[in-house]
Parts: sequence; structure tokens; C-alpha cells
Amino acid sequence: MAVEERADESVEGAHNRDLGGVYRYYELAKRAEWQVKDLPWGELPPIPEYKGSPQKLARRKDLWRSVITQQLQADELAVEMAAQLFSIAPDHEARLYYTTMVQDESRHTEAWLKLIHEAGGMAERDPYLDRLAQQVLEEETLEEKVFLMQVFYERLIIPRFRMIAR
Repeated sequence: MAVEERADESVEGAHNRDLGGVYRYYELAKRAEWQVKDLPWGELPPIPEYKGSPQKLARRKDLWRSVITQQLQADELAVEMAAQLFSIAPDHEARLYYTTMVQDESRHTEAWLKLIHEAGGMAERDPYLDRLAQQVLEEETLEEKVFLMQVFYERLIIPRFRMIAR
């Protein structure tokens, strides 16, 4: 069988496939991909501009750099976690989905690194977030890793970042 015929069959098979399982999330993730190079870099300042004394402006800049650094820190954890999930997932469709997760979290990390550079450099890392990341990464089973990511990271940490940003 020619390579083109196999490629046509695999594309046709993907279109005819039941999109009710994990494969559906893979397809949705592929459609929602974005690229860091397409973001409007340079059109806005990396940190909102404020008025005030030099001390107040310096504190404000430090606060924003801290938030950006913690976002980077969280997405670094997400990249490592997605890579671990990809490597231990037994199901082919789950592995496909985790490839999109690794790519997406890597793009987030790339964007935070670029923003940190434009904002004047990294701030101090949050040692508690590093400790939490280590706990999650050291878990052994797929279920434990997913549970900890869902409960601790998505339910506790993300709302905190939103609060800080406000």
C-alpha cells in the first residue's frame, strides 16, 4: 500500500472516529492552539503604567514581576507534569491528548519567559510552590498525579493568582 493511501485512510479514520472520549479533547486542543509569536508583543508595556513616586512605581514593578515569575513557576510545573502524564498514560488517545498539553504548557512558559525579560527580569521564586510541585511530581500513579493537579493546582493556586492580579 502506498504511503499516500495509508495517510488518506488514517485521516478518514480520524474523521469517522467517535469523538465522545479523550480523543475529543485532543481534537479540541489542536483546534485551539495559539503561537507566542502571534501575540502583540511591543504594542503594550509589559507591566501596566502607573503614576506615583519612584518608590511606589518600583514596588508596583516588583509586585508585577513577582506575579509573572510565579505564573512561570506554575507553568514550569505544568510542563513537567504533562510530560510525566504523557509518559505514563497507558491509552493511545490519552497520550495524544497529553502531547497537546505539553505543547500548550510549553507555549505558556515561553510567553512568561518573554514577558519576564521585557518586565526587567525574574523575581524570587515562591518556595512553597516549588515544594508543592515536588510533591505532585513525586507521586507514582497517573490517578494521584491528576488528582493532585486538579485539587491543589487548579482549585487552590489558580484562584490565588487571579486574586494577586486584581
